Amino acid sequence: MASIEQLISDVELRIYGGKPSDDAEIEREQIRFWLETINKALVTDYINKTNEIPSDLIRKIDCLVVHKETTDCDGCNSSQYIELPKNSDGTTLDILSLRSDGGIVDLKKGNSPIYRLSSPSQIRINNNLRFANNNAYYYRVDNKIYLFNGIYPSYCKLSLFVATVDTTDKKDNEQFPTVDALMATILDEATRIGMNELKGKQDIQNDGTDN
Repeated sequence: MASIEQLISDVELRIYGGKPSDDAEIEREQIRFWLETINKALVTDYINKTNEIPSDLIRKIDCLVVHKETTDCDGCNSSQYIELPKNSDGTTLDILSLRSDGGIVDLKKGNSPIYRLSSPSQIRINNNLRFANNNAYYYRVDNKIYLFNGIYPSYCKLSLFVATVDTTDKKDNEQFPTVDALMATILDEATRIGMNELKGKQDIQNDGTDN
């Protein structure tokens, strides 16, 4: 699989018909953004169709802190939750939007699984099932994962497994997270966008000015 740097260079060569001049109109960061956006859409569609998440697209995040949330009604109700992990720039890690919230692959407390609820009301059904009432569950609301039916002391830390192609914290020389079968389509689409951006005009004179 190619690095981010290699893919950016490949798209540049395609757009400019060779090595870009010193006054190339399209920034490399812009090409990287196109690659990331196209990749996310194609990978999401691929996984939803195949019902299989490639293992190298699953990321494990450890030591997620359990928080307590209290409502405004005199503290009569409280909930425990973890927040989705963040990138180094403070943005929330972009988790793939898969069917049934499948971008959350697994959640564990130590070696013990915490099971996904299809809806918060399902906890009532599960608690009435034989052998199920001791299980812990979670339900995601936006960037929070709410925890049910478990014991989570203040020092508790959870491990989360997610499906993501987020490259925010990846350097250009690191591997581009995708599915190999999609690579040609990703490059073709990024090239098409780049060519449209230039509106068919290519500056082939390396003179430091735009033609």
